[in-house]
Amino acid sequence: MSGNKASRSEHDTKTTLLVDIGNSRVKWRTLRGGVVVGKGSGSTHALTRMRAQKLGESVDEAFIACVANREALDAFCANLDLPPDAIHVVRSAREAFGVRNDYERPTSLGVDRWLSLIAARAQSPGLAALVVTLGTAITIDALSEDGVFLGGTIAPGLGTMAASLNAKTAALPSVVKFASSRAPATNTEAAIANGVLNAAMGAIALELRKHEVRCGVPVCLFISGGDARKVSAPLRRACASLSGTAPRIILRENLVLDGLGLVAAKQTRGSGRRKNES
Repeated sequence: MSGNKASRSEHDTKTTLLVDIGNSRVKWRTLRGGVVVGKGSGSTHALTRMRAQKLGESVDEAFIACVANREALDAFCANLDLPPDAIHVVRSAREAFGVRNDYERPTSLGVDRWLSLIAARAQSPGLAALVVTLGTAITIDALSEDGVFLGGTIAPGLGTMAASLNAKTAALPSVVKFASSRAPATNTEAAIANGVLNAAMGAIALELRKHEVRCGVPVCLFISGGDARKVSAPLRRACASLSGTAPRIILRENLVLDGLGLVAAKQTRGSGRRKNES
């Protein structure tokens, strides 16, 4: 009994850092006893070179997902004031948390996509889902009712599309704000913003319809990432206008961090059991 109490007490006071290192941004949460006590974000270049204390908490362990280059990951880990066995770099797997990864090479699936899939599964158990993340890239991944990852698509993100137009043409301006408009654009900046948003929404709507036909049941549409709010409302309006039915959209701030939280909780439970058994 005393061993179980000690384990619970240690778990309740332990501070866990969850880190999503993306190509352009780093997002993080700190948890204590499974409760979020801090969060933030910043540029990948800056945050991979700062001390962990700058994230606002003294931490006991870290769980990291990284799709940036190895240099960024190594720099971040080197700046954590933690022993190596307290730093957990998460990778994609063949199967975990009720999701089976049917990628040709399961470990080659981006860990951000994998963690988003297991988070979506935990938040919609037994339901078919389409998991969309809008960041530097737009990923759209299909999950069956029985938890099988069927595959997905990767496309340029809103900012990446707009930047490519600016870089590859002589006269098109740089556009960084993407506000949807129901009327045709009457200036070049708005035309680019509308075109980029329409491209993203069209890709999502097409994959959603294909997945609904494939499954034969309504599909939960998860939308996450830095540009999620820019797309979710106009997408709902567009689908309702075209088909008469608005999709069930579940907006999440960061599914990658949600998935890391699941991994961290499982690791903590496992270490607690091992201590009690010893």
